[in-house]
Amino acid sequence: MITIRKFDVGSAFRIGALVSGVLALVFVLPALLCQFSLLSSINTEMMSVNGSNVDFPFENSMLQGLGIVGTLFFSICGIVLYMVIGGIGAAISAFAYNIIARQFGGLQVEIEDPEERYTLPSTKAKNSFFDADFEKG
Repeated sequence: MITIRKFDVGSAFRIGALVSGVLALVFVLPALLCQFSLLSSINTEMMSVNGSNVDFPFENSMLQGLGIVGTLFFSICGIVLYMVIGGIGAAISAFAYNIIARQFGGLQVEIEDPEERYTLPSTKAKNSFFDADFEKG
């Protein structure tokens, strides 16, 4: 049985921010596609109402361009804000866990390892620089 005694608050912030960013992308990308589809349909509708291919100033090209730029800007700001809030939430959770684990004990995890390297550390050969228990001679 392995006990998790402490989480690093900085790494919890980093992972929380990255996970929140990925989740924000998953939800924002379909919304962006819907927004661009809506802007495209408005442009098509305006051309059919006019009855000709003549565009009026500021009606289609400039406003549609501003709509796309505004949508992208606010989407990126939303993703960044979601990442910051997710990172802060993860850091606060890790900080609270560390305080509670210090008082009442940490989360106990049972890991099944076919090599049993956690229960028999003396049988593992220490011949690699990348091993956690490598000793410099």
